[in-house]
Amino acid sequence: MSNVLAGRLVAALRLASTPVLVATAVLLAPQVGSAPPTSGPCLNLYTAVVCVEDPPGMTYNAVHLGKCNNASGRYIFGRSADGQTLVCAGSPSLWNNAGLTLFGQKSVGGACPPDITSMGMGRAAAQTVDGRPLLCGQQGWYVN
Repeated sequence: MSNVLAGRLVAALRLASTPVLVATAVLLAPQVGSAPPTSGPCLNLYTAVVCVEDPPGMTYNAVHLGKCNNASGRYIFGRSADGQTLVCAGSPSLWNNAGLTLFGQKSVGGACPPDITSMGMGRAAAQTVDGRPLLCGQQGWYVN
């Protein structure tokens, strides 16, 4: 086989495999401007993409009106098996459905998401790095 023919064969093989490699690279590459992976849905609000996410320290498979431990007042959020956001509160401490939508971990005074209550999603809640519960108000995130 001549060098020219061998070169053409190699070039043809490269071209034949290029679409597969390109398609694989496109599918596996992170999308520029896409939202980070989260545990909940992302809302495209035209001005921003807001993602619903569980904060660190979340209790999973919590049972509505089941007993919980809220001695410290921190890391009070839970999620039931059917996806309801629950809050460990009261005396005795029980898991309660508070109608909240969680936005992960935020800082006191930080900007709140757009008005989600008008979308029927309940009040916005989050928690600080050290587990204090936050709610969203006119001045941003505040400790509840």
